[in-house]
Amino acid sequence: MPFTLLKPDGIDLSQNFTFTGTVAGAGGGALKHISTTNVNSSTASIEFTGLSSYQSCLLIWSDVHVDSTTSPNSRMGLRIGTSGGTFETGSTYYMSQVAQNLGSAGLGSAEYLNTTFLRIADSIGDDDTNETSGHMWIFGLGEAKLTRFTYSMTNNREHGGDYYVNSGGYSSTSTAYDRVKIILANTSNSITGTYENGYFSMYGLETS
Repeated sequence: MPFTLLKPDGIDLSQNFTFTGTVAGAGGGALKHISTTNVNSSTASIEFTGLSSYQSCLLIWSDVHVDSTTSPNSRMGLRIGTSGGTFETGSTYYMSQVAQNLGSAGLGSAEYLNTTFLRIADSIGDDDTNETSGHMWIFGLGEAKLTRFTYSMTNNREHGGDYYVNSGGYSSTSTAYDRVKIILANTSNSITGTYENGYFSMYGLETS
C-alpha cells in the first residue's frame, strides 16, 4: 500500500507544543535595540555600554542641538572604551570625509587625526537651522582588532546651507571595547560643552 504524506494546513497557535529537536531557519541579521537617550536639558555626554557581544553596531542621532551660550559652533565626537571606564587615547582616531554644502554649492574632502575622539559633525547650533542628524555603523567593537567607523552620514544644516557628509574612519588600536561615548568639543578639540536636545539610539546586529 503506497504511503501518503498529509500536510497540515497550518498550526493552531492556541495549542501547546513540545519540541524535542531544533528549529531550523532561524538566522541572525536582526537589529536589536540596545538603548535610547532623549536629551531635553543640559547634557555633557551620552554613553552606551554592554556592546561587546555585537560585531556590528548602528548609532542613530536625530535633531541634535547644543547650548549656544556654553557650546557655540561645537563639534560632535565619539569615543570608544571599556566598561572599566578607560577611553582610548593617543594617535588613535582617523577619519576622512566628503561634504556637500548646498548653500554655496561647494564640495570638499578632508582627513582628520585626533587623539581623543572621532570627529563626526561640526558647527552644531541651538536651533533647527543648525542641528545635526545622521547614522554611523561601527564594526569590530568587541573584537581585539581595529574598530572601524564606516560610513557615517550627517545632515548638518550649517549657517543656512545644508551639509551632507559621508565619512569613514577607524581606531588604530587592536583592542576589544564595549562602550561608546558621544561628546562635544570646541574648535580646538578640547572636550567641553552641553547638548540641549536630541535623540541618540544604539542598535546591535545579531549574528545568530
